[in-house]
Amino acid sequence: MDHKPHGHDPGQLIFGKNSILEALRSGRGFEKIYYQSVHPPRFMSEIFPLAKKAKIPVVQATPDKFKKAGLDQVAHQGIFAILSPVRILSLDDFLETNPRSVAILDEIEDPQNLGAIIRSAEVFGIEGIIIPSRHSAPLSGTAVKASAGAVFHVPVIRVTNLVQTIESLKTGGFWVYGLEADGTILSPATRFNSPVALVIGSEGKGMRPLVRTHCDDVIAIPQSGRVNSLNASVAAGILFYEVFRRQSQDLRSGSL
Repeated sequence: MDHKPHGHDPGQLIFGKNSILEALRSGRGFEKIYYQSVHPPRFMSEIFPLAKKAKIPVVQATPDKFKKAGLDQVAHQGIFAILSPVRILSLDDFLETNPRSVAILDEIEDPQNLGAIIRSAEVFGIEGIIIPSRHSAPLSGTAVKASAGAVFHVPVIRVTNLVQTIESLKTGGFWVYGLEADGTILSPATRFNSPVALVIGSEGKGMRPLVRTHCDDVIAIPQSGRVNSLNASVAAGILFYEVFRRQSQDLRSGSL
Protein backbone atom coordinates (compact mmCIF):
# COMPACT_ATOMS: atom_id res chain seq x y z
CA MET A 1 0.00 0.00 0.00
CA ASP A 2 1.21 3.48 -0.83
CA HIS A 3 1.33 4.84 2.69
CA LYS A 4 4.98 5.79 3.09
CA PRO A 5 5.95 9.41 3.70
CA HIS A 6 7.41 10.87 0.55
CA GLY A 7 10.26 13.02 1.83
CA HIS A 8 10.36 16.76 1.29
CA ASP A 9 9.42 19.18 -1.44
CA PRO A 10 12.28 21.43 -2.54
CA GLY A 11 12.02 25.17 -2.08
CA GLN A 12 9.32 26.48 -4.38
CA LEU A 13 9.02 29.71 -6.36
CA ILE A 14 5.62 31.39 -6.23
CA PHE A 15 4.46 34.72 -7.60
CA GLY A 16 1.51 37.10 -7.53
CA LYS A 17 -0.24 38.96 -4.72
CA ASN A 18 -2.82 36.35 -3.67
CA SER A 19 -0.39 33.43 -3.78
CA ILE A 20 2.05 35.16 -1.46
CA LEU A 21 -0.58 36.59 0.89
CA GLU A 22 -2.22 33.18 1.35
CA ALA A 23 1.15 31.51 1.91
CA LEU A 24 1.91 34.10 4.59
CA ARG A 25 -1.48 33.66 6.23
CA SER A 26 -1.13 29.87 6.23
CA GLY A 27 2.12 30.02 8.19
CA ARG A 28 4.12 28.46 5.36
CA GLY A 29 7.87 28.98 5.68
CA PHE A 30 9.61 31.43 3.35
CA GLU A 31 13.24 31.85 2.42
CA LYS A 32 12.80 35.33 0.91
CA ILE A 33 10.28 37.65 -0.75
CA TYR A 34 11.30 39.80 -3.71
CA TYR A 35 9.42 42.82 -4.99
CA GLN A 36 9.89 45.08 -7.98
CA SER A 37 12.24 48.00 -7.34
CA VAL A 38 10.83 49.93 -10.30
CA HIS A 39 7.20 50.89 -9.54
CA PRO A 40 6.82 48.80 -6.35
CA PRO A 41 3.37 47.15 -6.05
CA ARG A 42 0.86 49.15 -4.03
CA PHE A 43 -0.19 46.04 -2.12
CA MET A 44 3.23 45.80 -0.42
CA SER A 45 1.56 47.57 2.52
CA GLU A 46 -0.28 44.26 3.07
CA ILE A 47 2.84 42.15 2.63
CA PHE A 48 5.29 44.01 4.88
CA PRO A 49 3.49 43.56 8.25
CA LEU A 50 2.91 39.83 7.73
CA ALA A 51 6.47 39.25 6.57
CA LYS A 52 7.89 41.27 9.47
CA LYS A 53 5.83 39.29 11.98
CA ALA A 54 7.13 36.03 10.51
CA LYS A 55 10.71 37.40 10.26
CA ILE A 56 10.84 36.83 6.50
CA PRO A 57 13.38 38.88 4.52
CA VAL A 58 11.76 41.19 1.95
CA VAL A 59 14.10 42.70 -0.62
CA GLN A 60 13.86 44.82 -3.74
CA ALA A 61 14.68 43.15 -7.06
CA THR A 62 15.51 44.51 -10.49
CA PRO A 63 13.65 43.46 -13.66
CA ASP A 64 16.70 41.33 -14.48
CA LYS A 65 16.20 39.38 -11.25
CA PHE A 66 12.61 38.62 -12.28
CA LYS A 67 13.83 37.53 -15.72
CA LYS A 68 16.47 35.21 -14.24
CA ALA A 69 13.73 33.68 -12.10
CA GLY A 70 11.87 32.78 -15.31
CA LEU A 71 9.09 35.30 -14.75
CA ASP A 72 9.54 37.56 -17.77
CA GLN A 73 6.58 35.95 -19.59
CA VAL A 74 4.09 35.67 -16.71
CA ALA A 75 1.81 38.10 -14.86
CA HIS A 76 3.85 38.19 -11.65
CA GLN A 77 2.33 41.48 -10.36
CA GLY A 78 5.76 42.70 -9.34
CA ILE A 79 6.39 40.13 -6.60
CA PHE A 80 7.74 36.62 -6.14
CA ALA A 81 9.02 34.50 -3.28
CA ILE A 82 11.00 31.37 -2.54
CA LEU A 83 9.29 29.06 -0.06
CA SER A 84 11.14 26.85 2.39
CA PRO A 85 11.13 23.08 1.72
CA VAL A 86 8.27 21.23 3.41
CA ARG A 87 7.55 17.63 4.31
CA ILE A 88 5.23 15.96 1.81
CA LEU A 89 2.12 14.49 3.44
CA SER A 90 1.64 10.73 3.14
CA LEU A 91 -1.74 9.03 2.65
CA ASP A 92 -1.53 7.56 6.16
CA ASP A 93 -0.89 11.00 7.65
CA PHE A 94 -3.90 12.38 5.81
CA LEU A 95 -6.26 9.55 6.79
CA GLU A 96 -5.38 10.05 10.46
CA THR A 97 -7.28 13.36 10.26
CA ASN A 98 -10.54 11.42 9.57
CA PRO A 99 -11.50 13.30 6.41
CA ARG A 100 -14.96 12.95 4.87
CA SER A 101 -13.99 14.01 1.37
CA VAL A 102 -10.98 13.86 -0.91
CA ALA A 103 -10.38 14.50 -4.61
CA ILE A 104 -8.19 12.20 -6.70
CA LEU A 105 -6.73 13.80 -9.83
CA ASP A 106 -5.87 11.24 -12.48
CA GLU A 107 -3.06 12.77 -14.55
CA ILE A 108 -4.21 16.40 -14.61
CA GLU A 109 -1.24 17.82 -16.49
CA ASP A 110 -2.23 21.45 -17.01
CA PRO A 111 -1.05 23.64 -14.09
CA GLN A 112 -3.89 26.13 -14.61
CA ASN A 113 -6.45 23.33 -14.29
CA LEU A 114 -4.65 21.88 -11.28
CA GLY A 115 -4.69 25.24 -9.53
CA ALA A 116 -8.33 25.91 -10.43
CA ILE A 117 -9.38 22.49 -9.09
CA ILE A 118 -7.54 23.09 -5.81
CA ARG A 119 -9.21 26.50 -5.54
CA SER A 120 -12.68 24.96 -5.93
CA ALA A 121 -11.78 22.18 -3.50
CA GLU A 122 -10.85 24.70 -0.81
CA VAL A 123 -14.00 26.77 -1.36
CA PHE A 124 -16.30 23.74 -1.07
CA GLY A 125 -14.59 22.00 1.82
CA ILE A 126 -12.88 19.11 0.04
CA GLU A 127 -10.35 18.07 2.65
CA GLY A 128 -7.48 16.82 0.51
CA ILE A 129 -6.16 16.41 -3.02
CA ILE A 130 -4.43 13.21 -4.13
CA ILE A 131 -2.20 13.37 -7.20
CA PRO A 132 0.10 10.79 -8.81
CA SER A 133 3.82 11.37 -8.43
CA ARG A 134 4.22 11.03 -12.21
CA HIS A 135 2.21 12.43 -15.15
CA SER A 136 0.72 15.24 -13.09
CA ALA A 137 1.23 18.98 -13.26
CA PRO A 138 3.69 20.15 -10.61
CA LEU A 139 2.65 22.52 -7.86
CA SER A 140 4.44 25.28 -9.73
CA GLY A 141 4.08 29.02 -9.34
CA THR A 142 1.52 28.94 -12.16
CA ALA A 143 -0.59 26.32 -10.34
CA VAL A 144 -0.29 28.20 -7.05
CA LYS A 145 -1.40 31.47 -8.69
CA ALA A 146 -4.33 29.73 -10.43
CA SER A 147 -5.40 28.39 -7.03
CA ALA A 148 -5.40 31.96 -5.62
CA GLY A 149 -3.28 30.58 -2.78
CA ALA A 150 -5.79 27.85 -1.88
CA VAL A 151 -3.01 25.27 -2.21
CA PHE A 152 -1.72 26.48 1.16
CA HIS A 153 -4.98 25.51 2.87
CA VAL A 154 -5.74 22.10 1.29
CA PRO A 155 -3.42 19.14 1.92
CA VAL A 156 -1.92 17.72 -1.28
CA ILE A 157 -0.87 14.07 -1.11
CA ARG A 158 1.38 12.51 -3.75
CA VAL A 159 1.12 8.75 -4.33
CA THR A 160 2.91 6.36 -6.67
CA ASN A 161 -0.10 4.18 -7.53
CA LEU A 162 -3.63 5.58 -7.80
CA VAL A 163 -5.29 2.16 -8.04
CA GLN A 164 -3.69 0.99 -4.79
CA THR A 165 -4.64 4.29 -3.21
CA ILE A 166 -8.28 3.91 -4.29
CA GLU A 167 -8.39 0.40 -2.82
CA SER A 168 -6.88 1.68 0.44
CA LEU A 169 -9.53 4.40 0.62
CA LYS A 170 -12.30 1.86 -0.01
CA THR A 171 -10.93 -0.34 2.76
CA GLY A 172 -11.01 2.73 5.01
CA GLY A 173 -14.72 3.28 4.38
CA PHE A 174 -14.66 5.68 1.42
CA TRP A 175 -17.09 5.39 -1.48
CA VAL A 176 -15.21 6.20 -4.67
CA TYR A 177 -16.99 8.14 -7.43
CA GLY A 178 -15.42 8.65 -10.83
CA LEU A 179 -16.58 11.60 -12.93
CA GLU A 180 -17.10 10.97 -16.66
CA ALA A 181 -19.47 12.32 -19.32
CA ASP A 182 -20.86 8.82 -19.98
CA GLY A 183 -21.49 7.97 -16.33
CA THR A 184 -24.80 7.72 -14.48
CA ILE A 185 -26.39 11.17 -14.37
CA LEU A 186 -26.05 12.78 -10.96
CA SER A 187 -29.55 12.87 -9.50
CA PRO A 188 -31.23 14.04 -6.28
CA ALA A 189 -31.07 10.42 -5.13
CA THR A 190 -27.26 10.35 -5.27
CA ARG A 191 -26.04 10.44 -1.68
CA PHE A 192 -22.69 11.53 -0.33
CA ASN A 193 -23.34 10.68 3.32
CA SER A 194 -20.33 8.40 3.70
CA PRO A 195 -16.73 9.53 3.26
CA VAL A 196 -16.31 10.12 -0.47
CA ALA A 197 -13.39 10.13 -2.88
CA LEU A 198 -14.00 11.94 -6.16
CA VAL A 199 -11.87 10.94 -9.15
CA ILE A 200 -11.33 13.59 -11.83
CA GLY A 201 -9.77 12.43 -15.09
CA SER A 202 -7.30 14.21 -17.33
CA GLU A 203 -8.27 17.06 -19.63
CA GLY A 204 -8.19 15.11 -22.89
CA LYS A 205 -8.71 11.45 -22.02
CA GLY A 206 -10.67 11.37 -18.78
CA MET A 207 -9.91 8.64 -16.28
CA ARG A 208 -7.57 5.86 -17.28
CA PRO A 209 -9.49 2.58 -17.83
CA LEU A 210 -7.87 0.78 -14.88
CA VAL A 211 -8.60 3.67 -12.53
CA ARG A 212 -12.20 3.77 -13.75
CA THR A 213 -12.78 0.06 -13.12
CA HIS A 214 -11.75 0.47 -9.49
CA CYS A 215 -14.33 3.20 -8.80
CA ASP A 216 -17.48 2.15 -6.93
CA ASP A 217 -19.60 4.23 -9.29
CA VAL A 218 -19.09 6.50 -12.30
CA ILE A 219 -21.30 9.58 -12.39
CA ALA A 220 -21.92 12.42 -14.82
CA ILE A 221 -23.04 16.02 -14.44
CA PRO A 222 -26.42 16.70 -16.10
CA GLN A 223 -26.09 18.95 -19.15
CA SER A 224 -28.48 20.48 -21.67
CA GLY A 225 -26.08 22.16 -24.10
CA ARG A 226 -25.03 20.87 -27.50
CA VAL A 227 -21.37 20.59 -26.54
CA ASN A 228 -21.27 17.52 -24.32
CA SER A 229 -18.05 18.42 -22.61
CA LEU A 230 -16.87 20.40 -19.60
CA ASN A 231 -13.36 21.53 -18.76
CA ALA A 232 -11.90 19.30 -16.02
CA SER A 233 -11.68 22.13 -13.50
CA VAL A 234 -15.24 23.34 -14.20
CA ALA A 235 -16.63 19.81 -13.88
CA ALA A 236 -14.69 19.29 -10.66
CA GLY A 237 -16.02 22.55 -9.21
CA ILE A 238 -19.63 21.57 -9.95
CA LEU A 239 -19.16 18.15 -8.35
CA PHE A 240 -17.41 19.62 -5.29
CA TYR A 241 -20.31 22.02 -4.82
CA GLU A 242 -22.86 19.19 -5.00
CA VAL A 243 -20.96 17.16 -2.41
CA PHE A 244 -20.71 20.22 -0.16
CA ARG A 245 -24.41 21.05 -0.57
CA ARG A 246 -25.68 17.54 0.06
CA GLN A 247 -23.35 16.82 2.97
CA SER A 248 -24.39 20.16 4.53
CA GLN A 249 -28.05 19.17 4.18
CA ASP A 250 -27.36 15.78 5.75
CA LEU A 251 -25.55 17.45 8.66
CA ARG A 252 -28.52 19.73 9.29
CA SER A 253 -30.93 16.80 9.15
CA GLY A 254 -28.75 14.65 11.39
CA SER A 255 -28.27 11.88 8.82
CA LEU A 256 -24.52 12.43 8.45
